Amino acid sequence: MAALPPAVVAFLDVDPCALSDADLGARIVVLETLVRRAQAAQAEAVRVFDRRDAADGDGAASTACWLRDRINAADGDARRTVGLARALDRLPATAAALRDGSITLAHARILTGQTRALPADTVTRGEPALVRWARDLNPQRFATVVRRWVATVAPAEFERDTERRYDTRWLTLSRTFGGMTAITGMLDPEAGTLLTGALDALVSANPTTDTRSRGQQRADALTDLATIATTHAALPVTGGHRPEIVVHIPATTLTATRATGGAGTGSAPATLDDGTPLTAAAFDRLACDATFRRLLLDAHAVPLELGRATRLIPSGLRKYVALRDGGCRYPGCPRPAAYCEAHHVTFWRHGGRTDAANLVLLCRYHHHLVHDRGHALTLDRDGTVRATRPAGATLTSRPRGPTAIPAA
Repeated sequence: MAALPPAVVAFLDVDPCALSDADLGARIVVLETLVRRAQAAQAEAVRVFDRRDAADGDGAASTACWLRDRINAADGDARRTVGLARALDRLPATAAALRDGSITLAHARILTGQTRALPADTVTRGEPALVRWARDLNPQRFATVVRRWVATVAPAEFERDTERRYDTRWLTLSRTFGGMTAITGMLDPEAGTLLTGALDALVSANPTTDTRSRGQQRADALTDLATIATTHAALPVTGGHRPEIVVHIPATTLTATRATGGAGTGSAPATLDDGTPLTAAAFDRLACDATFRRLLLDAHAVPLELGRATRLIPSGLRKYVALRDGGCRYPGCPRPAAYCEAHHVTFWRHGGRTDAANLVLLCRYHHHLVHDRGHALTLDRDGTVRATRPAGATLTSRPRGPTAIPAA
């Protein structure tokens, strides 16, 4: 700060709380212009510094290493700064727009990255028009325009670049120490558009009263996609069976919970196949519509017998419930039956019967609310569902399927 002119320091030190709304908005715009011009000046300085090979004279192996050591820049940021500075030599209009603050570093990086492999004369002819677009569009929309321009003026290079990008696709799923699954990755444009469209279609089916964040809605929508593919046998057989969630629960724990309504202290929890423990509520939710096998072990935990699989809710009964309910029965939820799970109103683990008088359809989100968040459901003889929220408010819904009992 000591190297800055006093007028600049005074401007930066202004208390924003002392400004009117109009002055505060104007200040934000001015600050953005200052930031852009400062970044442009830095890029220009780095360009000259790099051209002079000044880092070597200061004992650094490269300009990027010098930036990392002297201004504490991250390795990736330092390399990108040097790459942009070098690329601006062949993009004079872009450099000028950076200096006057009319475009951002993001716009400049898009231009330098997308035009790196193109002939210099092609870039020279197209740069002025591209810079005009950069002034009018945000970086995301501008990137689309630049790629369309490249596809028009250099289709062969566009195809090669598309193939290179496709080869960089990846997806990683990893289990955290807390039992969550972290998903990271990069998809090619077509796959990304397909996935985004599918997720948005599922998210848009949610009622406006949904209290989940957009990120939570998308996470649940991704789970819905997997559930739909598994439920409708759309996945290939691997190792002799289709993908499924395997849950283990000791017979003593199951017997105790059915007798008392709770597992009690000291009872071994239900677990996933990898040993991750489940809450009693999570087990109840998964057990609502599941296939069960009895595995008999001897005193040394050696398997003796694997009983036949028994479907808790027969397919015919589930179809009947779907025809009656027509979708999620939580009041206000419009999700269709294809996205729903069958739910025991009186939990199966607590002795609830598997028949139409004790079954309703719930989407995964509302199924979670009932089992894990204290939302209580009752099912009347005429098909009315009453949902009582933890705060005490009660909402009702009527079945809306083709065989629904008409309201009196």
